[in-house]
Amino acid sequence: RSRGLGDVYKRQDIYNVAGTYTFRRDAVVGTCSVTTNVVTITVYGALVAGVASVTTNQTVICSGGDPDILTTTGGATGAGAGITFIWQTSPNDSAPWTDIAGTDSEEYNPPNGSQATDLYYRRVVIRRDALGLELCRANSDSVLVDVNSVTAGTISSTQSTVCSGDTPL
Repeated sequence: RSRGLGDVYKRQDIYNVAGTYTFRRDAVVGTCSVTTNVVTITVYGALVAGVASVTTNQTVICSGGDPDILTTTGGATGAGAGITFIWQTSPNDSAPWTDIAGTDSEEYNPPNGSQATDLYYRRVVIRRDALGLELCRANSDSVLVDVNSVTAGTISSTQSTVCSGDTPL
């Protein structure tokens, strides 16, 4: 819709409502009018990344241990047409986040022994178009999986035998 030459009315309110919209411009000056081509815009619903969590609340593991399956809660966007996922880690819950190769599902099960230090995990929900190009993404809140590093130490003694009642050196 036009209000005059060079004055274009923009509909920005519709971009918050999912749907498919078509637009054209009708220009009218006096008794003359022309119409532009039609443009179609698809507005997708907002992505909800949710909150990353460990399925058994196993947020502390032993060094070399196996954290349980990671998932998300809080009404997160699920799998569907054009929706992909990637899990990421960070040592300090801030950028840069590192993509975990091969983690393209809603859940992630870290391999046994794969975590040597404390790590934060989060899931990224990505919307892609029909050609696979990324349109938008949303990051979940993160969960910390803490590694409890315990060392046994060593025992040393210069004596390997003692008499009953004696104290080893």
